[in-house]
Amino acid sequence: MNKTMNPVSKNRIALFCGALALIFAVFSFAGCDLLEEYHGDGSVTFLTLAANGSAAPDITTTRLTLTFSEPITGLTASHITITANGTGTTKGALTGSWPTYQLTVTGITSGGVITVAVSNPPGYTITPASKTVAVFKYTTPTVVAFNTLTANDSASATTTTLTLTFSEPITGLTASHITIIPNGTGTTKGVLTGSGTTYQLTVTGITSDGTITVAVSNPPGYTITPASKTVAVKYIPVYTAT
Repeated sequence: MNKTMNPVSKNRIALFCGALALIFAVFSFAGCDLLEEYHGDGSVTFLTLAANGSAAPDITTTRLTLTFSEPITGLTASHITITANGTGTTKGALTGSWPTYQLTVTGITSGGVITVAVSNPPGYTITPASKTVAVFKYTTPTVVAFNTLTANDSASATTTTLTLTFSEPITGLTASHITIIPNGTGTTKGVLTGSGTTYQLTVTGITSDGTITVAVSNPPGYTITPASKTVAVKYIPVYTAT
């Protein structure tokens, strides 16, 4: 016996099927959005670039640290290019995983600023494409002997100039590297002139004979020994005829 479905039932089934189709479409669209959000669109921000090492204390850079905003599958050292800018920096192995990667570097011959560029692995767009960072090179200090310290005093004149001699030429020596301990003589340092191994330091303010101490701190790249010497200075009063 055949049963015929009444029109109302047919309409209800049609509405039900339409609703299911709509729900399926909505969830499919949302699912695609969620999937896209999860996997990302390949856009990655190159967030930071840092280098180990330092100028003080003097430590050579051996490692760069790169951080990114998103995971990057397939990132290798081959995607990284270093522009050494005269520092001699050469890239080594890349290790780590998102968000932080470490790149070893070698060959640094002098401190300076390098540029690190990251090319796009398949499926990714990295911005910015490059960043800069300062690297450092440890330089063994040149040992320089503080050979002599003399004063220009005489039996008839107050000391006005000290002469310092060293075993090796010193680049970058200034009056700021020199400290005078007057030991009651009133001696005050003035201007430093000279170059190479011989320098002259003017002094003023001497009010009495005595022995002063002159200390020389190390300019960058040098170790001066001994760090100080002593010398006698003279005070000759100036009398004005009345």
